[in-house]
Amino acid sequence: GQGGATAITIIYVALGMFYFYPSMLLSRFSRKGKQAVLFGDQDLLNEAMASLKSLFKFFGIITILVIVSFFLLNFLMKAG
Repeated sequence: GQGGATAITIIYVALGMFYFYPSMLLSRFSRKGKQAVLFGDQDLLNEAMASLKSLFKFFGIITILVIVSFFLLNFLMKAG
């Protein structure tokens, strides 16, 4: 019914917002990296690498959260 469609819409909007941030960081890295290589600009290259570092931090945190939640759910299933 209507409730299921609303739930799916909310889930897809949340996933879209979740994927926007890493996509923005990757785009920023590629744009600034290209400009840095074309013009030999060290400052732009440093900014590009900072964007890439932020991207890896984001995915590292997400990976840690997934692993912790897996162990937590596993522990709760065995306890219950």
